[in-house]
Amino acid sequence: LWLPAFLSWFSAGIALAVVSVDMTMPEPHRWSRSIARLGIAPLSCFVFAGAIIMVASTPLAGPTFGEIPTTAEAIAKNLLYAAFAVFLVLPGAFGDPETPSLRAIAWSPLRYLGRISYGLFCIHLLVLYAVFKGRNIDFFDGHFIEILVLTMIGSIASAALIHAAVETPFDRLRRFGRPKTEAATTPHATAIIT
Repeated sequence: LWLPAFLSWFSAGIALAVVSVDMTMPEPHRWSRSIARLGIAPLSCFVFAGAIIMVASTPLAGPTFGEIPTTAEAIAKNLLYAAFAVFLVLPGAFGDPETPSLRAIAWSPLRYLGRISYGLFCIHLLVLYAVFKGRNIDFFDGHFIEILVLTMIGSIASAALIHAAVETPFDRLRRFGRPKTEAATTPHATAIIT
């Protein structure tokens, strides 16, 4: 559970960011074009993501109830989660924004959750721990809905505060004194195919 264990997840996100930038170049690399093409088929990506998370949630990928996994099981589950995230994000990064699934994820509350998602990632385990302790419930001993709701409320509220108090001021500081420019946009699906 230490930071280097999650480097594969960050690496996958960074790789998608690199592909996204490469796709704005006049001659994107063939690997970038291949990865971007996957995002054009959101239904296929979501089916792959669903299949991967189903496998990751079974004993095939190691223990499912908090037992300590072997090294091989921990690596397998980590990589399965990374692959799940990649297939879940691909359509949003490279798909046609007019498809129904991408119009659904463009909904303002979901976009806001995307903006505060780093804070959610950083804080949710602390909030989960606080919910277990605050409600005097043993870890993984039932009360799923109560724990889920309280953890989500606490995590979203905490992440929103982190975003407002830390991320936004540092982002303003980073841009201080620079001329305003338009943000880079992801190319439309038809540009990816060509």
